[in-house]
Amino acid sequence: MNELPQRKHPRMKNFDYSENGLYFLTLCVKEKDTLLCKIVGRDVPDAPKVQLTNIGETVEKYILSINNTERVSVHKYIIMPDHVHLLLFVDNSDGASGTSRPTHSLISRTVSGFKRLSNKEIGKNIWQTSFFDHVIRNEADYKTHYRYIEDNPVMWLLNKHYI
Repeated sequence: MNELPQRKHPRMKNFDYSENGLYFLTLCVKEKDTLLCKIVGRDVPDAPKVQLTNIGETVEKYILSINNTERVSVHKYIIMPDHVHLLLFVDNSDGASGTSRPTHSLISRTVSGFKRLSNKEIGKNIWQTSFFDHVIRNEADYKTHYRYIEDNPVMWLLNKHYI
């Protein structure tokens, strides 16, 4: 019997995800289904745009609702055909006790709530399990990821896999 490969855990080991900070997150649609949007404007130089589907509009609604939650805000986001990127700020300056257990972090609870609510409105589970994250370490790292989000539609069109 062939054993399945061991899945690498996507969270940084021994990092306290409840600390104040910025995080770059990627949430993927199951089976890479391109159901969130289309990238349009291929013939206009440097001007591809995201054209959301109805499902993408629902996803955007719940991304924007994150800003209504306490201690978490979205600095920048992009909805792509089969994934979403978020720059998420976590503010634990109120002295809330942290945990080094990522599954109990405010980020994980926020992502879980976002997925649950968007899935409920969409009427099916569209999201891949878990999410990928990167801890933003300094201003240069922030600018790199901010720019990555802005440039993602252009990169999508340049990737030969999607042409």
